[in-house]
Amino acid sequence: MNKFILSITGLLLLVFGCSKETPTSAEDPSFVETYHSDYEIIPVEYDFTVFTPPVQIDDTSGAATPSGIFKARAQAILDNLDTTKYEHYSGRVMDEASGTYIYDCSGMVGDFVIRQALYDHYQDLALFANAFHTFDPRPRAWGFYDYFRDILGNDASGQANPVGQNKYWKVFISADSIKKGDIIVVKYDQDWRKQYQDKENKDASTGHVMVAWSQPIIIGSEATIKILDCGSSGHYYDTRDSVNTASLDGSGIGVGWMRYGLSTNGRNRPYKYHWKLGGHWYGLWTGSYDFYNRLEGILIARPI
Repeated sequence: MNKFILSITGLLLLVFGCSKETPTSAEDPSFVETYHSDYEIIPVEYDFTVFTPPVQIDDTSGAATPSGIFKARAQAILDNLDTTKYEHYSGRVMDEASGTYIYDCSGMVGDFVIRQALYDHYQDLALFANAFHTFDPRPRAWGFYDYFRDILGNDASGQANPVGQNKYWKVFISADSIKKGDIIVVKYDQDWRKQYQDKENKDASTGHVMVAWSQPIIIGSEATIKILDCGSSGHYYDTRDSVNTASLDGSGIGVGWMRYGLSTNGRNRPYKYHWKLGGHWYGLWTGSYDFYNRLEGILIARPI
């Protein structure tokens, strides 16, 4: 059996939105026909073929904290991983004896990691997510986002606070603060999802949930981060594409590099991303259907 062992530096980013946010800043996009001026500044893309993943020293401090427990559980899955594949709820498999882990992005983070290692954190998340999305049997990406966005709250002008927390989670928006083991959550715009379903004649995902597996490498208005997730395909320099991969078809649980575009108003909030460092940006919803412009927002969260 082929098993791979990975060194992880963690990042958890999350995206929330029960309702549209007031379009008064680049960080709180709304349903509008054009981007806010901050989003019109598209950074020059780096040539991802020359990107060399740096050696990063893992921070093992705080192992007994909720964040440390979360990272340890995620690492244990990677160490034990023998067979993996991307499947939605009905195809879920977690067989630790054989090292088989089959699920989707939110299921991997929520069920396989948080629920197993931090049950009270999971229960609070699940109860809130279900209140907003009663037809979901467990927290999906939009449930993660809505829960964390509620924790973040708004300032007096209606914009997202830079930081917020409750008993279980610290939520923030700046890429500068990301550490290994933080959760990064992307939520897709609901109007985009409806147009996608009408035009493509198939269901649309509610977003993406992933874990930062390194500290961000920030150059200008872009951040490159090693990501642990469960996806339908891998990222750049990804374990799912390696010779000894545990993946059955290039999908499932793995670690690779992604790139995020950051707001240029001093807050460094991620608002778009490259799945593999190059190619199309997945960006904010502009008001008319575009396959790649689909996001409502991105948030980051850390168990406390």
